[in-house]
Amino acid sequence: MTANRSWDVQQEHTDSTLYARYHKDVWMPQWVLEAAKKFLPDKGEVLPLSKHYKEVASKQRNLPSSLYMPYRYDIVDVTVVRNAGAIYRVLIRAPFNKRIDIGLVLEGDFEVVTAYLHSPNDQHETLEVSVYEPDPIAVWMAEYDAEGDMLAAEEEEARRQSEGLEEMRRQSRPDDQT
Repeated sequence: MTANRSWDVQQEHTDSTLYARYHKDVWMPQWVLEAAKKFLPDKGEVLPLSKHYKEVASKQRNLPSSLYMPYRYDIVDVTVVRNAGAIYRVLIRAPFNKRIDIGLVLEGDFEVVTAYLHSPNDQHETLEVSVYEPDPIAVWMAEYDAEGDMLAAEEEEARRQSEGLEEMRRQSRPDDQT
């Protein structure tokens, strides 16, 4: 039971009723990006490593045994506490060496929770968009387009019905015989 509870706590950040997730390729409002920048430690600062990171690193020889905050990085994914608007965790991507990038997930005290090595060309084509907050303008535009499509379809149907009624009227009228 303890192991399950531990997993539940570790996965709590995936509860969309408690947390909002933003991704740079889906939608990240400017306030989230700015808050994430303030949340992150200074460049070059030593990063504490979580127990989970150490376990993963011990199994994957490629992950380093110590990490520093990179000088160059992109903010990729930000998790925000919904009721407080506070940053909970940030995923950054940075060059690891000339051939590999590293993704670092940092939480509150700058602790590295986990890390991933990526090819610089990997653009994460398997991104699960549904777990992230959608761009409200894109949602509105899609609804507007769908509504416009519905209206156009309704107008087309009304035109067809009107033409059909007109044809029925013509057929039911006796021909004018002059």
